[in-house]
Amino acid sequence: MPYTRFPPSIPPRGGRRNWVEELTLPTRLELYAHGLVERKIATYGFVVWDVGENRLLQEHGAIAAKGPEATPLAAGYTALIEGLGWLVRHGHRRRRIVAYSDNVLVCDQLSGGRPVHDGAQWQLVREGHRIVRLFSQLSLKSISEQVNDHAIGLAAGAYVAAQEEQRLQRVPAVLRELRRARPDIYLVGDRYQVDLAAGTCTCPDFRTMHSEQYPIRCKHLLAALQQRSSPAPDS
Repeated sequence: MPYTRFPPSIPPRGGRRNWVEELTLPTRLELYAHGLVERKIATYGFVVWDVGENRLLQEHGAIAAKGPEATPLAAGYTALIEGLGWLVRHGHRRRRIVAYSDNVLVCDQLSGGRPVHDGAQWQLVREGHRIVRLFSQLSLKSISEQVNDHAIGLAAGAYVAAQEEQRLQRVPAVLRELRRARPDIYLVGDRYQVDLAAGTCTCPDFRTMHSEQYPIRCKHLLAALQQRSSPAPDS
């Protein structure tokens, strides 16, 4: 049977019980959500896809919480709540939505399959249930991180941005002792060397924090980039 946006009023012949789902499948939206916690910083990322048009509608990552409140559960709930909130604000709450999260506990609690014992979680759980009830055709499903790489990348990017924001506050002090030794090479006093071409620094912070997963730039590298982009005093 060819695809139609509106299912026929009479079920097709045969024993397929999910015929309505099959016919309306291309009209659905998919939400992928991920929460991340690293070094007492919780971030989230979510992605919204229009399956029928094979089109990315939204991608977003940001900080969820810092300090003691930065828990995996808070990050997971925030990712899902923020993604569903975007769908509501853009008029999609009556469409068929499939929301995916790689946080199994969040999925279980929102579906009623696991009770909430920690009182600190109640506000998040209540907000989660409230926003879920706004949708008329919402399915919540758990997935593995291996198939949620887009949302994971957005959460990781938000974490990197949060770490670099802390280092940007210390850039003015670095600039006072930063000097250019040769093209793309900067020295911080007689202690560290920054290589802008390679995107590296010899300081302990860079060696500890910078990785392929989280390419965090230290304050010296950020200062060198800022100095290079600033016009010369006599220009």
